[in-house]
Amino acid sequence: TKETRHAMDWRGYNEEEVYYVPVFGAGFTFRWQSVDSVRYSLIESQWVFRLANGRKIRVSPFMNGYADFIRAARRNVGVPVPSGGFYTA
Repeated sequence: TKETRHAMDWRGYNEEEVYYVPVFGAGFTFRWQSVDSVRYSLIESQWVFRLANGRKIRVSPFMNGYADFIRAARRNVGVPVPSGGFYTA
């Protein structure tokens, strides 16, 4: 499967999994199917992906390539991904 990486960005993903590096802490890989819920936080201006193990993944619309990431999430997670930020499609 094709992996997508964006210049000056901190994550990589393909159709099966995501490599995520939080601002603080070590990076880790998770499978799209481990996402239990997704919401868009107006207060924080970011998507919050909650994983089955309780971890939260935060994706800001200010990150390089976020629109592609949200499109990939919509194709691959088993729960709805809401609109928000600058990306409403």
